[in-house]
Amino acid sequence: MSIDQRSIRGQRGFTLIEIIAVMVFLGILTAYVTVKTTNMMDAYAGATMADNLRIHIRYAQAMAMKEKTIWGVSCGNGTYWIFNETSNPYQTAASPARIEISLASAPAFATVYFDDYGVPYSAYTSAEVNTPLASQLVYAVQKGSYSENVVITPETGFIP
Repeated sequence: MSIDQRSIRGQRGFTLIEIIAVMVFLGILTAYVTVKTTNMMDAYAGATMADNLRIHIRYAQAMAMKEKTIWGVSCGNGTYWIFNETSNPYQTAASPARIEISLASAPAFATVYFDDYGVPYSAYTSAEVNTPLASQLVYAVQKGSYSENVVITPETGFIP
């Protein structure tokens, strides 16, 4: 047996076809994981925005009850803000880029007011002249394919 034959028999390795098959499989796996990760990030961002909106609405309601004044939340053009009866907007909640807040079953701009009992109103001029919320006010928060509703219940102002 010659030296060349011994060295050829002892070598082991992958064929070109096997290497290409593994590379194609890894490419497909990478594409799948990237798409899933992007969808998850949309869901996390959308859920965070919906939670922030809920917190700010509850904050306005709590401040109205604590200070015995009118507080509210206005929403329009992809942003929302908190205000009190002296019409001082607290621009606490400008929406980050690419997160859209749209209102379901409502005009493009909506305001909800809370009185000193935490009762929600769709219009409020004074204690004698006001319009209680007649039906649920639904804010639909959307980010990519993710959507979540933030609901304000009439009479009680409960926000599930």
